[in-house]
Amino acid sequence: MIVVSGSMRIGQDSLEAFRDVSRVLVEETLREPGCAAYSFAEDVCEPGRFLIFEEFADDAALEEHVRAEHYRTWGRALRDLEVLEVAVAKYDASGRTVLR
Repeated sequence: MIVVSGSMRIGQDSLEAFRDVSRVLVEETLREPGCAAYSFAEDVCEPGRFLIFEEFADDAALEEHVRAEHYRTWGRALRDLEVLEVAVAKYDASGRTVLR
C-alpha cells in the first residue's frame, strides 16, 4: 500500500476556488481503481491549511492517478490560485492495523 500525506496552505482570496476544484478532484479520484482513500481536510486550528491523505493499492495506481485528466485539470487550476505552501510525502506501507 502507498500512503501520501501532507498539507497545503492556500491564500484567503483563493480558498473558495480551491475548495471547489479540490472537491471535484476528490470525487473523481475516489472512483479510480486502486484508490482506497483520498481526502483534503481543512485544519480547524489554521484556516486555509488543508491536510492531505491518500491511500493507493500500489505505485502503479498512484502513477495512474497523477496521469488522470482530473488530476491534471486540478494542477492547472492551481496556477491561478494563491498556493502559499505545499508539503507532501509518499510512504510505502507494508500493512495496516485498524486501531478502532
